[in-house]
This record gives sequence, structure tokens and C-alpha cells, in this order.
Amino acid sequence: LTSDLVVCKLEPHPRLARWLALFRADSIGQRDLHRHIVGALEDFPPLVGSDGSDLGSSGSPLAGQLLKIDVLKGGSFTHHLDELGYSRVSGGTTENQVTAKLPPGFRIRVPWFIGARDTDSYGIDVMLGVKIGKESVFLELAAPSLEVVRHEALKDAVEHLRNLLGADWLVGLGTLTTQTVAALAGEEQ
Repeated sequence: LTSDLVVCKLEPHPRLARWLALFRADSIGQRDLHRHIVGALEDFPPLVGSDGSDLGSSGSPLAGQLLKIDVLKGGSFTHHLDELGYSRVSGGTTENQVTAKLPPGFRIRVPWFIGARDTDSYGIDVMLGVKIGKESVFLELAAPSLEVVRHEALKDAVEHLRNLLGADWLVGLGTLTTQTVAALAGEEQ
């Protein structure tokens, strides 16, 4: 009896990989997050008007709010969460004033693996936090449900491979080990 073993390494899609890098980072500067969001507008759900018209990416308003935060040397800044979870950043000097309102989070939708079906994309809820430094604002991104979504993507990849290979192949996750054992006395073989 012989068999074949095929190992398939699933690489993260570049659209997912760019977000994973942000989730691993301690924090990101306001300008860098703005650039990231503008470069990743296709990862955000579309905005639809009451008449059904396309209003663009839902990432655009978030990018716009990030532009409103202006940090001034020597200024004082405060940060608090309002009753809806929005971050309010305010402060300034005797000459300038700044106020910004950032949502507590947002949703992205990205493909998980390179080579997966085009229809396989997954929603990830991203939490947004604000850290105020002496002269700058930093943002923290977290995705608490990331491992749950990853597991769903892996299950879908297994199902896709099963459909491609057919019933003659055993497709699963992880490492499969088999062992041949002697039959117990009195059992038929």
C-alpha cells in the first residue's frame, strides 16, 4: 500500500499582510495610518447613499478625520472616550486649537490567502485606540477576533482543496500521523 503526501503552504494575501503588520505594531503615527488607509480603501466596505448611489469607500471619512488631528509643539492635548466609544482628541496653545473625533473601530474585508477563490474574503473588526505623546498622537490597532476569522479562512481553504482534489484525497489541517498495529486476537482482518 502506497500513498502520496502533499503539503500546501498557505501564504497570506498581500491585502491581509499589510493589516497584520499594523496589528503587530505597538502603535502607528497619525500620518502613517492616514497613508495606509488611503492606500487600502478597497479593504473598506462601500458607502451607499439613501438612493442607492455609490459614495465611495467607508475608509475615506476615517482618513479625513485623521487629517484633522494637528499636533503643535508646546501644546497640551487631552483624549477621552465619549458615550458611544468615539475618541475625542482636543488641545492646543493660545494661538491654535485642535479637535478630532475618531470612531472606536471600523471593519475591513480582505482575502486571506494567495490563490484562494476570488469570493473568499473575510470581515475583520478593527479596534482603534489613541495614545497621546508629548508632542504627537499615536494610534493603536487591534483585531480581537483575528484568530477566529483565520480559523474560518483555513476551514474554507480545506473545503476548497477537497472539492478540487476529489474523494480520493484526505485533506485536513495540521499534521496527520498514522500507525499500523497488529490485529487483536479473535478479530477478523
